[in-house]
Amino acid sequence: MALFADIPTNAWLAATGLVALGTLFQVASGVGLGLIAGPGFLLLLDAPEAVQLGIALNLLLSCLLLPFERKDVDREWTLQLSLWALLGIPLGLLFVVWAGGTWLRVVGGVLVLLASLQLMAGGAAKIGQHFGVRSCGVMSGAMTGALGMPGPVALWGLLNSPLPARQIRAVLRAYFVVAYGVAFLLYLGINAVGLRLAGLFLALIPAMVISIAIGVVAKQHLPELWLRRGLVLLLLAMGSVLLLDGVRDAIEF
Repeated sequence: MALFADIPTNAWLAATGLVALGTLFQVASGVGLGLIAGPGFLLLLDAPEAVQLGIALNLLLSCLLLPFERKDVDREWTLQLSLWALLGIPLGLLFVVWAGGTWLRVVGGVLVLLASLQLMAGGAAKIGQHFGVRSCGVMSGAMTGALGMPGPVALWGLLNSPLPARQIRAVLRAYFVVAYGVAFLLYLGINAVGLRLAGLFLALIPAMVISIAIGVVAKQHLPELWLRRGLVLLLLAMGSVLLLDGVRDAIEF
């Protein structure tokens, strides 16, 4: 543990909790880790390290879950989203370098709160009517590079497709593997994986694995409404903390 001596115990517990809850909701409801890990880690780590760690964990989870949904993946829609995301991912990375942790927490807090409100109102379908797959791919890519959070905007683009809900979920999973994979490789160019980041990643994997099992059980036994409400409450709390913490730092600066 000497390698992580500069990380307080409460930060370790918070990071483990973020991964555990994010994974549980991701497996049980299809939404969770992308909205929780990258943004949440901004409260515990430097901006590039926080986003890179969130991207790495989301990439691992997406790779673990994709085999179970592979047969439902529509290659054409996955390819469209992925190609347009390639334009946006570098823009998100540049924003991290330019904005720094303070403004990234402000933006992350706002986006997490908007995502929670979208879940509360069920407004994704209405929002999706105004966006095409091209614009959503670019915006989703930018959000992947900036916060490791491609899901909400990518969903808007897919809502204009003729795909049923089952295939939309599978396309998102395959797209996540591509988007997170490309983003992680780009981050290696500005923030190479050191011993500390690699150790953090490995140390958080047990929480992910355990939560995958719990998420499978929760999906089978808990009503979808309960899961959605629990996720909304978690996102409202985390988004508020991120936003207030970023605004406070901006004012003090």
